[in-house]
Amino acid sequence: MIGKQQTKLTSRSLVPSISRPVAEAMVLYLLGALAMFIHARFRWGTNIPGHHGLEFMAILMTARIHSKMKWSSVFMVLGIGTMIVLPFVGFKNPVSALGYLLPVIALDVFYKFFGTKKHLWLLTLVGGLSYMVVPIYRILLMSLSGIPYPAAVKYGTVFAPLAGFFVFGLLGSGLALGLSLTIKNMKNENKK
Repeated sequence: MIGKQQTKLTSRSLVPSISRPVAEAMVLYLLGALAMFIHARFRWGTNIPGHHGLEFMAILMTARIHSKMKWSSVFMVLGIGTMIVLPFVGFKNPVSALGYLLPVIALDVFYKFFGTKKHLWLLTLVGGLSYMVVPIYRILLMSLSGIPYPAAVKYGTVFAPLAGFFVFGLLGSGLALGLSLTIKNMKNENKK
């Protein structure tokens, strides 16, 4: 023992470290699951098509703009998909619910081509267009199956669901971007 340095044991050496990409993938998965869980379990009672786009796109846009991963949608889609297939979540029509996988993928594709933090209005528009993919999927699905799209029947046109999903997706994305920018500016002010 004399002359040999003793090995220092710390709590950090006892707990296996998780690499940043693995931790980020887990957070993205959980955010996707959270977005879908909130959508499925909380009812606002507004009877406006696409009203859940406010929280759904706010969560997904926040995850997208803060993620360093090129295709972050893969992990968010897994979280959303998990919620869709779980029986206690409460989707009556899982085939129709699968449309909620598409906005995340569309967001990643749009973000790849148009995503720049310099143009927040463009990212907000991207969020609205991404969420509008849900009724487009449902309209195509219902057209191919011959079953009428319930929202189109209720409002007498397919334009009401398209407009509702677009507007609420736009608002949710704008909310996420606005809050992120505000927090970033507050941090910069505190550093000065």
